[in-house]
Amino acid sequence: DLNGTLRVLGTALRPVVFTSLADDSAGGDTNGDGSASGANAGDWAGVSFHAGATASSVSYAEFRWAGDWSSRPAVQVDGGAPSLNHVAIRDALARGLTVSGTAGGTFSSLTVQRTGGTGIELTGSLPTTLTDVAIDGTGLALGIGGWGDSGLRATGSAAVIQNLQVRHVPGWAL
Repeated sequence: DLNGTLRVLGTALRPVVFTSLADDSAGGDTNGDGSASGANAGDWAGVSFHAGATASSVSYAEFRWAGDWSSRPAVQVDGGAPSLNHVAIRDALARGLTVSGTAGGTFSSLTVQRTGGTGIELTGSLPTTLTDVAIDGTGLALGIGGWGDSGLRATGSAAVIQNLQVRHVPGWAL
């Protein structure tokens, strides 16, 4: 949970990876059990940006194997307006990115893949901009009005969405 400023500065060749201890593909065998375990969706809670995290920025990073069914997405923004650029959210248990409450933000070159439910949910009261976004392998492709799991759900949010690609999703909910 972030109430201060987080600055993540990865590169295209060396992104910063936030992941499960059981994910041996990033950083090696960090839990020391060899190949006895593997990463699973929901292995860790994820990252939450709160009101004090307004000046936060994340560039060239991946969030893997996070979230939980009790409403925690892999990346939660419920206060402020951070900037995420060249970020991938993969294999979240339920939701990938949620912007809610008195929150907004700028999200560019964002990829959300293989979530158990909604890929991106926008219900925050501050302006939110999504540019060059790819949603792949999530719940339904598009939900407007707060119904069901979807690739992108926007309700009551002042959102600008440019260049959205949606692939490999089971259907549409409007």
